[in-house]
Amino acid sequence: MSSISAASFSGRSPFSPVTAATTRPRCPKIYPQVTNGTFRIDLHFENPNPQGIHTGQAFDIKLELGRAATAMMLPNGPFYQETGGNWVFVVAPDGRYATRRTVRLGRRNPEHVEVVDGLQPGEKVIVSGYEAFQKIERVEFEKPDHGSHLSQRSNR
Repeated sequence: MSSISAASFSGRSPFSPVTAATTRPRCPKIYPQVTNGTFRIDLHFENPNPQGIHTGQAFDIKLELGRAATAMMLPNGPFYQETGGNWVFVVAPDGRYATRRTVRLGRRNPEHVEVVDGLQPGEKVIVSGYEAFQKIERVEFEKPDHGSHLSQRSNR
């Protein structure tokens, strides 16, 4: 069940504006389908329903599910699906190899993933797919005459 940290009701509603502080709504269900930039939610009120609201009524609201916060972010890439967000390959400062490291990732959107623990600002991470590297602890980079490629070495 989601908790609403702030909500204000506006638009064409037959009742006066109300706030989360006076109505204390809970949001037990958010429907995932988005059509023309709108989506549906169910609201349950702990206090009596605000005047003029009835079951099935549609209206515009501004809904805040969380506050903005400063966070360390990674680009959202194929690595997330293949590791479940539990580990990443971190490139060594000299750029010659990358090692597997456990991380804790948080919120995620289509572009970025929040880093909660396990990385420091400025560290470089491989965000492409890890399918061929599931059992590898270290990836070494070679620089041949034309371009570069990855080679695998297992430390197990």
